[in-house]
Amino acid sequence: KAGNYIHFVAQQDVALCVRDHQNKLTRLQLGAGSAHSVYGAPPFLVHSANWPGLQVFFQGRRVTGAPERSAHWVFKSKEVPHP
Repeated sequence: KAGNYIHFVAQQDVALCVRDHQNKLTRLQLGAGSAHSVYGAPPFLVHSANWPGLQVFFQGRRVTGAPERSAHWVFKSKEVPHP
């Protein structure tokens, strides 16, 4: 899927900031159980102090392996060849 958005689902109350390739900054306060998509041009730089409370979906897939010691995570789109 196109990488023109990133989707978040909050497992608990969480605050995050998303910056896209054009430096558009989006600040979110998500309550437990809520979801939100941020549209823009990748790469997306996402900042959160609570990765365990957040599910992240990019290019149609859930992303796992949140950084343990970092508050920032970068998401770059990648073309996947079709068989």
